[in-house]
Amino acid sequence: MKVDFSKITLAHDQSYHLIEAKPLYTKRFLMVLKFHPPGVAAVLDKTGAYHIDLNGDAIYSQRYLRTFGFYNERAAVVDGDAWFHISPTGQRIYSKSYAWCGNFQDGVCVVRDTTGYYFHIDLQGKPLYQQKYAYVGDFKDGLAVIQNKEGLYTHIYFNGIYVHDRWFCDLDIFHKGFARARDYKGWCHIDKNGQSIYLERYKMIEPFYNGFARVEDKYGAMLIINESGTVVRVLKDKKQTPLQHLSADLIGYWKTQTIKAAVELKVFDFLPGDENFLAIKSGLGLAVLKRLLRALYELDLIYKDNDLLKPTEKGKLLQSDNEISLAAAAMHWAAEPYLTWLNLVDALKHNRQMYSQKHGDTVFKWLDRDKNTLQLYHTAMSAYAKHDYQDVANKIDLSKNHVVIDAGGGQGILLNYILQKYNHLEGILLERASVIQHLNQSSEKKHFSLVDFDLFTKWPKQADAIFLSRVIHDWDDAHSIAILKNAKEALLSHGTVYLVEMLLDENSGNGGMLDLNMLLLTGGMERTKTQFADLVKQAELKIIDTVFLSSGYTILKLVSTSKNE
Repeated sequence: MKVDFSKITLAHDQSYHLIEAKPLYTKRFLMVLKFHPPGVAAVLDKTGAYHIDLNGDAIYSQRYLRTFGFYNERAAVVDGDAWFHISPTGQRIYSKSYAWCGNFQDGVCVVRDTTGYYFHIDLQGKPLYQQKYAYVGDFKDGLAVIQNKEGLYTHIYFNGIYVHDRWFCDLDIFHKGFARARDYKGWCHIDKNGQSIYLERYKMIEPFYNGFARVEDKYGAMLIINESGTVVRVLKDKKQTPLQHLSADLIGYWKTQTIKAAVELKVFDFLPGDENFLAIKSGLGLAVLKRLLRALYELDLIYKDNDLLKPTEKGKLLQSDNEISLAAAAMHWAAEPYLTWLNLVDALKHNRQMYSQKHGDTVFKWLDRDKNTLQLYHTAMSAYAKHDYQDVANKIDLSKNHVVIDAGGGQGILLNYILQKYNHLEGILLERASVIQHLNQSSEKKHFSLVDFDLFTKWPKQADAIFLSRVIHDWDDAHSIAILKNAKEALLSHGTVYLVEMLLDENSGNGGMLDLNMLLLTGGMERTKTQFADLVKQAELKIIDTVFLSSGYTILKLVSTSKNE
């Protein structure tokens, strides 16, 4: 039966095939997919999934959980948990099974093994290269995109050799000689050497189409550029001019104090509700309440559903009963830290933190003086921890460890995540006496022991896994080295210290504002990986691995370099 496959279509309910608007056969199925050469289609009925010929008849007796179309005369099928490819006669192409299989393109296919790593196989099911990656894409014109375990992307050839030595935050396949790539500054087009073909970075770009591409700049303008990056047409003018954009930055404190006022008045806790209800609950007059609500609209924190005011997804994060609530953070950042920023020029001139200069105390001693202030601070930091540390336990292997210390771990959010996954571990939270006292007064059940300590004196406990999470960035180099030396001394033989920190990138501004905040409040700093390597070396430690978290933070794994270790 000679048939033009392009003329075969699916019935509206996808239970059979049509040719020229007439049924191709009499049978009906639960689902059918398109026909592919050599004239077979994947179908599903009550007996399972399999492939049929143009007459609607099964081409083999086996039944599967799922079947897919034939590409390069190979079709992916699922048998229980096993994925593999079969030939048009129903025979397995190779003996190995995978956790997932793609479709063959140009004689190559993407597969995922049972450990979760991706790579490419040839028509006989043999890997094209030895490496395995966090993700790989299909080959096009002999090139494919791969993602490493750190979440960065590059291009490879069929043999696994890198096309260029550049890595990007996001990356596309090549199209007509150029690929879309995103670095820390934004999107651009790159050539096959991995080099950007222009200096500008955009919020969004499309592939080149006959020499031209549509892009969106950081101000919201939609433009057409040519292959040299020259703007040849403006499709939509800027949503904001550079002046308006800068002006919005200059008045950022308006937003900080507006959000703080709304949280203090518990506006978000009273939502949903109408304006009269909110006026009564907040204790504000209706007219002035409307002025506050208008500002919250502008900040995309509330919206109106008929006469009912409701929080947006952002606004929900400011409700005090949210599991990850930033209500405490709104109150914290708008108070003492906010005022400390007025001294930024002095801090920069003298390269020192200004809190103790103005108040005669460190910020930590200030926190310890007032129980309410201390609780507010740790509630705020715990919200960030719940968001930022969720995947830490899944990124490292502690199955062979025995004791884990979370040093300076606040309320123990990270330690809880670790112990939930590795419940065989003995967990110890080391914190300042004031924090331990506060935690002991809490009725919440603890799955770890609480021990008060001082970062700068000999630690009272030892462990084979020690976490310092967002601790080192609080301190200058001298204090940081002292902390790291104490951590090393508290480390049992062959143990590991885990630093969880933001890594600065020399080619990006990311983290710059937080770095200034640390200078002002604590005298600390954010650091590059090179700076961390120099720092830990002075404490007789070294970095053996770098693990990137989805939150943007990084785990630096450290081991001792002492000869007796």
